[in-house]
Amino acid sequence: MIKQFFFRVAYKLSKNVPYSFGKRLRKMTAGKLFKRVGKNFSVGIGASFGDGTCLELSEFTNLGPGFSLTGLGTVRFGSHIMMGYECMFITTNHNALPGGGYGKDETKQITIGSHVWFGHRVIVLPGVTIGDHAIIGAGAVVSKNVPAFGVAVGNPARIVKIRNKKLTDRV
Repeated sequence: MIKQFFFRVAYKLSKNVPYSFGKRLRKMTAGKLFKRVGKNFSVGIGASFGDGTCLELSEFTNLGPGFSLTGLGTVRFGSHIMMGYECMFITTNHNALPGGGYGKDETKQITIGSHVWFGHRVIVLPGVTIGDHAIIGAGAVVSKNVPAFGVAVGNPARIVKIRNKKLTDRV
């Protein structure tokens, strides 16, 4: 408990430290907070993720600058994730009651496959699964699942293309 508190405070202090020193410091402190981490992950400047216990990262996952996790649900990232600036992952939603007011919060997991690219300022909503090799365009609001090799853009995000699997096999 004290150890977790120490790493939370250390991360808060390192959150906005620039350059390679800040990058190493964020990786060291954030890695101790996350539920699971793979090798060679990175945490961009200004990233926020609550206490970090809801994040599971695989190897070569890049949480971009300004990354934000809101809510209490788990976010699972596959390997080789590239992320633009200020991407937001929301795992908790409010339920509106008929006649006004709010019911209980609803928390759902977000699952991201491997080799996924996110443009700048993408928003991923609760319960979404994004398949392997998908590309999510800048500014997209992803409210439904994206299939493997899918290219999703817009608000709300829609699938505009399915990439050629043969091309990605060569990479």
